[in-house]
Amino acid sequence: MSFLFMLKGCYWRCRWRWRQVFMREVRMIISNKDIRLMCFVAPVLYGIILTSVYYPGRINKIEIGFIDNDRSALSRASLRALDATENIKITDQYTDPLTAGKAIINGDISGFIYFPRNFSAKIKRGGDTYQSLAISSSNFLIANPVITTVSESAGVFSNKFLVDSLIRKGVSPEKGIMLTSPLNLTTNILFNAPLSYAKFMIPPLLYAILQQIILVSLAFTMA
Repeated sequence: MSFLFMLKGCYWRCRWRWRQVFMREVRMIISNKDIRLMCFVAPVLYGIILTSVYYPGRINKIEIGFIDNDRSALSRASLRALDATENIKITDQYTDPLTAGKAIINGDISGFIYFPRNFSAKIKRGGDTYQSLAISSSNFLIANPVITTVSESAGVFSNKFLVDSLIRKGVSPEKGIMLTSPLNLTTNILFNAPLSYAKFMIPPLLYAILQQIILVSLAFTMA
């Protein structure tokens, strides 16, 4: 019995001591300005700053400039097609790549599209030509949608020109479309149809922020 009483006494003494330590730490947190900032203000500010980057969920209407040395109906149609997409907004025109590059560095645009001279003439003659895209990849959330959209638009225009060329040679429109696009890809997005990254980025960020705040708070308390 004496042993049980001794254990019971140790339990109540440890419990009383633990309560003393706990209340002491609580008073220290409340009275110490640095600890208050670390435990209460820092997590909120840290979470707001980091998650605000991903809060929109998806970046739309990314501002893109252009250099049109061809000045043809075809180049203007290509720009209108890109501007009509959800991801790209065609803004300013530039005279040379150097000026457009400085606009990217200054943050005025995220990239620019370049149409060379005789762009439409070469296409109409069935020759080889090119359309260039310059994009800043410092932010992949901006660069990836722009690259994908411009690539898809160029592919659509290429198929259209090839179909028109086949039609002029006597091939029926249906046969021309089949020859240029023998394989059609159908994509069905089952989950996250709008391709929003907020649902997948913000929750892990909050857990990472909580982990860092706990570790720093423990280190600060021990110090």
